[in-house]
Amino acid sequence: MRTTILLLACGAALAGGDLRVQLQLASPQGDLREASGGRLGYGLGIHTEVALANGDNLRPRADLLFFPAFKLAGVENRTSSLGVGCDYLKWLPGRLNAVYLVGGAAVLRWSNQTVGTGSGDTTRLGLSAGAGLRITESLGWEGRYSFSPLSRSIRARTLGFGFTYRF
Repeated sequence: MRTTILLLACGAALAGGDLRVQLQLASPQGDLREASGGRLGYGLGIHTEVALANGDNLRPRADLLFFPAFKLAGVENRTSSLGVGCDYLKWLPGRLNAVYLVGGAAVLRWSNQTVGTGSGDTTRLGLSAGAGLRITESLGWEGRYSFSPLSRSIRARTLGFGFTYRF
């Protein structure tokens, strides 16, 4: 987990890209809301951006997302994910590099730990779409809806908000 983030940070530095950190809040939806007790999740992401010839950007990223422990009938559950993926940022006309649409795909490693019975880990594809606003060259915010199947019957969906800082 730490190794993935470290490799992404080193790759960004070697590529001459700018390194960005994103603090995230995630509201669980549907099946994930039940598994997490409806508690707000929190996360940390690290990414860089690569400019494309058409003015848009590709954003390789790594994210950690945690939901606080939830007790149901005396049994404590913890849900988290680690993701590595890439986003496409489509800048909208108007203010230069201010408002954008984002769509992305990631490989997510979901972990659901139940105290006393062990954990269940699964790796799945995750998809997301949203919009963002770059307030300054260093600060921005983003909202996105994410979807990932945990199993055939359980779907992990989140409505997330992130604040980004560029180093």
